[in-house]
Amino acid sequence: MRVLEELASAYGRNDEQPNSALAEVIVKKRDAKGVSDLVAVLTGKDKAVRNDAIKVLYEVGARRSELIATHLGVFVGLLASKDNRMVWGAMCAVDAIADTRPKAVVAALPKVMAAVDKGSVFTRDHAVKAMVKLAANKTYARTVLPLLHEPGFDYGLHAYVSNPTPQVSGPVTVVCTFDAALTYLSATPVPTNVSGNTITWDLPAYGSFGSTVCHVLLKVPAGTPLGTVLYSNFSVSNTLTESTLANNTDEVQRTVTGSYDPNVREVRTSSGQSNTQYIIGTDEWLQYTIHFQNTGTDTAFTVVVSDTLPAAVDMGTFEQGLPRIPSPSTSSRTARCTGRSRTSCCLTAPRTKR
Repeated sequence: MRVLEELASAYGRNDEQPNSALAEVIVKKRDAKGVSDLVAVLTGKDKAVRNDAIKVLYEVGARRSELIATHLGVFVGLLASKDNRMVWGAMCAVDAIADTRPKAVVAALPKVMAAVDKGSVFTRDHAVKAMVKLAANKTYARTVLPLLHEPGFDYGLHAYVSNPTPQVSGPVTVVCTFDAALTYLSATPVPTNVSGNTITWDLPAYGSFGSTVCHVLLKVPAGTPLGTVLYSNFSVSNTLTESTLANNTDEVQRTVTGSYDPNVREVRTSSGQSNTQYIIGTDEWLQYTIHFQNTGTDTAFTVVVSDTLPAAVDMGTFEQGLPRIPSPSTSSRTARCTGRSRTSCCLTAPRTKR
């Protein structure tokens, strides 16, 4: 099959039906050559063909991500395109590949975040979806989670809902009530209902040890006063009697902060139980985040951010997190980040000495 002849533009059509149909055929036939042929035209001169090709590719990825995963580098490259259609289309593809090749997508996160900073709502939404998938992987959670919790911008809430027993549950209802100061952007799975600041998912019964992860993307309005405490919570119920209800609710509190001079440093323990105390036997690591920005009226060049960590931490256990700028270097207990403009540098810091 010559895939380029099956694109909507080849039929002189402006709708997406031929492209969606082609994606189905490619998936059914596991047509790797067809995928390669489509990838080859993504940087071509014919805009209509480019647009059709990226549409087919991310629809193929949504159905069978391994068919497009080998072309991740091409999609990441397109994130810097001046064509917004190609940018958000490529981000859809990256989102699809995040489960299949998480390590490669994590390595590409600086370019992903650069696209987010300049991209459309659609671009940002799929970038967040990709990061949520990565954050669900314990290997990459420490690196990715800080990017999903950046006060003053988009704000993510995530709940792991599970049936911890071998018995089948009844139909499950999950409710998220987010702080009224926040603005709803999106959620996965698709909610049954969104009313005001309440999101409801009506889910089918869970089999033995079944689970679902619910994700919510919210916006912190720019005018929110610094120091505002945001309260959000999740609750879950099912139609059958439960042995305990104590684990059916969870509350999240977050304080709105903003970078200023002097800038802000945050530290959280791995358990999240305290921002001020490391609990021996419970906590495994400390996570440091440094927020800094250029508040002037022109570009700041060769910016250096230095922070000296306490002597009580063991630098032998240091793990580099993902910065929003080129990778920092470390010396003694000092972390240095170089970059420009507003950014956040996220460091997964050492364990304390015992």
